[in-house]
Amino acid sequence: MGAVEEIFDRVDINEVLSNGFADYSKYVIQSRAIPDIRDGLKPVQRRILYSMYRNRLTADKPYRKSARTVGDVIGTLSPHGDSSVYEAMVRMAQDWKTNIPLVDIHGNKGSVDGDGAAAMRYTEARLGKIVEDGFFSGVDKEGVIPKQNNYDDTLKEPVVLPAKFPNLLVNGASGIASGYATEIPPHNLKEVLEACILLLKKPSTTLEDVLEIVPAPDFPTGGVVVGARKLKGVYTNGNGSVELRSNYAIEKKGNRKLIIVTEIPYGVNKSKLVSDMDEVAEGKKVVGLKKCYDESSREGMRIVIECDKNADERVVLSYLFKNTELQSNFNMNLTVIDNKKPKQLGIYEIIKSFNEFRLETRRKELEYDLRKLKEKLHIVDGYVKLIDILDEVIEVIRDSKGRKGSKDAIKKEFGFSEEQASAIVDLQLYRISREDKERYEQEQKKLNKLIEKLEKLLESKKGVINNVIKQYEKIIKEYGVDRKTKVIYEDENWEVSKADVIKEVDVRVAVTEKGYVKRSSTRSYGSTDVNGIVDGDNVVLDDDATTKSHILLFTNKNNYMYLPVYELKETRWGDEGSHLSILGVELGQDEYVVSAFVVEEEDKDKYVLIAKSNGLVKRTSVEDHYVSRHFNLYISSKERDNEELMGAWLVGDEGYIGFITKDKRAMYFSIDEIAPKGLKTKGMAGVRSKEDDYVKEVIFRETQEEMKAPYVLRKRGQTGVKVK
Repeated sequence: MGAVEEIFDRVDINEVLSNGFADYSKYVIQSRAIPDIRDGLKPVQRRILYSMYRNRLTADKPYRKSARTVGDVIGTLSPHGDSSVYEAMVRMAQDWKTNIPLVDIHGNKGSVDGDGAAAMRYTEARLGKIVEDGFFSGVDKEGVIPKQNNYDDTLKEPVVLPAKFPNLLVNGASGIASGYATEIPPHNLKEVLEACILLLKKPSTTLEDVLEIVPAPDFPTGGVVVGARKLKGVYTNGNGSVELRSNYAIEKKGNRKLIIVTEIPYGVNKSKLVSDMDEVAEGKKVVGLKKCYDESSREGMRIVIECDKNADERVVLSYLFKNTELQSNFNMNLTVIDNKKPKQLGIYEIIKSFNEFRLETRRKELEYDLRKLKEKLHIVDGYVKLIDILDEVIEVIRDSKGRKGSKDAIKKEFGFSEEQASAIVDLQLYRISREDKERYEQEQKKLNKLIEKLEKLLESKKGVINNVIKQYEKIIKEYGVDRKTKVIYEDENWEVSKADVIKEVDVRVAVTEKGYVKRSSTRSYGSTDVNGIVDGDNVVLDDDATTKSHILLFTNKNNYMYLPVYELKETRWGDEGSHLSILGVELGQDEYVVSAFVVEEEDKDKYVLIAKSNGLVKRTSVEDHYVSRHFNLYISSKERDNEELMGAWLVGDEGYIGFITKDKRAMYFSIDEIAPKGLKTKGMAGVRSKEDDYVKEVIFRETQEEMKAPYVLRKRGQTGVKVK
């Protein structure tokens, strides 16, 4: 026998990989990760529910070991690993992940703290209360839904379940496929079905009308949706984020203030959240926060955030919202399988599509029922006819051979149909008495009424629609609950300054002419008499402050900085401190610091008084100097003719400023003559000088008595008096 000749085909590997990955991607998208828009289920979820339904594990039956159910699923419907099937089954039972659990598990099904469920050999399961009526009504009626062979062609499984409510929106979904992902939040059953009813009753319904009923997701863990007005864009396009924060209440207990958290954002691990918040407390990252702990029980969630009696809870919450998952964003991505294709749809399209599916399946179910009623009536008609001619029929059957002969004979002799003849020859003799005739006639009337009712319903333009609406209303009555998640339509402003979260501590601060700044503890300041500075430098500021103070610093080049004291690195008082260049600020050539002073919160209504080398003066509100980016130089006034800044002071409405020019002309005047101006102005004349003259010295005094010779009182804008 000759050797078998091997034949090789040359193919492009790129084409093989491309086609292979395309097939794999299509399978992952359609048959694993993305839910169907009609019943809102992924294939593994649908197979779990169908397997439990086939085994009659309904809510009114005893629980059965989860391992047995998982074994049946992977043995008949889903050829995947048992752990993935069990995980999918457990998720459908977790009431902190789904609004209406579709599986009822007896035993440890995990927790909101991130604990895993017990092994499948320990837990027991059955279907949730809503499932039998909400998913399987009509599933066994031929033609209502499409069916396909299972993986080994031993039985038929439904392609989709005839769901009576939009499970896709009610319980949400999450999944990642090749090139696609979905993240659909849970919604309130009552609201979603009311929106479905509105669309059926009023086809002209708009998205705005829908959002009046369904304003936001409704998470099983509650919480608060903030800024719900922005969700219109999210629900239109099918993607975007929703801001979700915890729900809390304030309690006072002795010398403590307690923030009690009763609901947390969806998907947040409670145990990790408490740990993260307690870490913030231990690190003393926010003033007033002492500790966090969990007091949750079977009665409900209770997370305690313990604060000092005088703590500002807004500051504490602001920091925790920003730095922990006490507030989080849920990124919505409404990607679904619609007509065997992945699509990103808005909520309006999802509800409309589900209504169309529900009307179609309900019509097919009613048509099936009508067909079965007519078949039954046909048999009953045969029984009624039989009883009237019973003796003749019995005579014919007696003379016939076998079942088939009897059936053919009565069909030929009395005009019975095939179905009627089959039913008659199978009929037991005790069911053909005169009394039975009355019963059959009553059943005949009843069937005729039911058929007439169904025919009218199916022929009516709005018959099926009204029938579906009644089903929706029944589900709302039986399973509808009020929403758990509170909705706030406007944005909330939790912004607080960084200084608010810093504990206020007394410190000593210093600024030098060359641009060195430092902050030292009062202990370090009190332990030495030496203020450490570099050789040839001069101290511009040496004053008490707190960690919540700010420093306003001015240079000779008309620039200023607004420095928070808490941003300065703490050093020993005997050290030089940090140069501005280390903080990212470069002074220009020949630029140096001329003035600096401490600004407290109560100084916001005061003014900054500046004087320039050309005799101009300006008084500007302290608040005008506030900035958000602190380590930058900002212009303190509009510059003119190469002028330089001579000095800056923190002042109120009273005080006196004095000048001496190069030509030895001196004067002073009251600062109330200087009208307050903005930062971008150049100022007004303080002392008027002749050509080539300029200000050589400038001072500020709070009282007139402190203004001694050679300064002479004049009006603002005049020239000074010549002095020796």
